[in-house]
Amino acid sequence: MSGGLEAGKVAWVGVGCQGVREEESVHSELVEGRGSGQGGGNMADEPETNPLPVPPPMPEVPPAMPYVPPVDPYVPPAVSGMGFEESSGGLRAEERTMGMLCHLLAFSGYVIPFGHLIGPLVMWLVKKDESAFVDANGKESLNFQITVTIAVIVSAILCLVLIGFLLLPVVFVGGIVLTIIASIKANEGKVYRYPVCLRLIH
Repeated sequence: MSGGLEAGKVAWVGVGCQGVREEESVHSELVEGRGSGQGGGNMADEPETNPLPVPPPMPEVPPAMPYVPPVDPYVPPAVSGMGFEESSGGLRAEERTMGMLCHLLAFSGYVIPFGHLIGPLVMWLVKKDESAFVDANGKESLNFQITVTIAVIVSAILCLVLIGFLLLPVVFVGGIVLTIIASIKANEGKVYRYPVCLRLIH
């Protein structure tokens, strides 16, 4: 009786082991089939994609406009930065003389009270409509003489604190030198721009 039981157990164990081996073999065949057949076919059928997106094209930058310096509204474009003779095709000798007198008549102030203002003012008013060159020189001369007048008044007031005694000689000498330079430039057919000047007349 015991021998029959032992034989039955061995047969049952053998059958169970055989079933386990069959399941393992079927499972291995499925895994191999997926790796070789199905898996390979899926990889081949997948479309190739670019892993990095292509950036959109950059917009075109418009070219930078060149810088154009502003033109001084006081001096006509034909006069600014060049000789009046070069831009207008030549000046008459009379125009050069009148332009020079617009500056030289300022020295009449040493003889006539306020002659440094009256002389250039009369020349400018008489000839400004006849010549643009005389008009430009007359305005420049008048503006400078007005500036010198203001500087003399301020220096005279500052004489109360002794500073004016130093400023007055500088104002007188500077006015004489710059007026002579402007007269020479006007005789050459150019409009001289005084370096220190309140341009009140336009």
